[in-house]
Amino acid sequence: MSFYTLIKLLGAWILFIFFNTGNPNFKIITVNLIMPFCKCEYSGPALNDDARLQLLKAMSSTTAGSFGKSENVMFVQLEHTPNLMFGGSSDPCAFIHIEGIGGNFSDVCGPVADVVAQHTGIPGMRIFMNFRCVEAENWGLSGVTIAQRRAAAAAQLN
Repeated sequence: MSFYTLIKLLGAWILFIFFNTGNPNFKIITVNLIMPFCKCEYSGPALNDDARLQLLKAMSSTTAGSFGKSENVMFVQLEHTPNLMFGGSSDPCAFIHIEGIGGNFSDVCGPVADVVAQHTGIPGMRIFMNFRCVEAENWGLSGVTIAQRRAAAAAQLN
């Protein structure tokens, strides 16, 4: 099986294999893809279909790029929620929630907030964000947890 095929099959992570010279055994080091999920709820004027699609695409590429990952593992959701209130004011605001398996969430905070501000016109001081790290056992793809995918891939290589 080629390395490219293995990556395609696993979908949610990449294996880097390092060979120890002089030793036929090798050591496997796994690097998690973040498997990010980015959800934005916003108030104020509703975006039309084209603007909503543009924002979804921008959220996807920006979140994935900020983590240094491919959009192939990116999941985004956008909801117009007129009944949001922030800081005691009903002025337009946004709530962005990002989840992933590991990663440095501070790398994504500014860029995603900027994208939402640009596309919605909501000022950055009215865009609130939170982040959550999800364990691989609690994240699934195609009916299999990421932890199960990792275990199966490791067993295939042994």
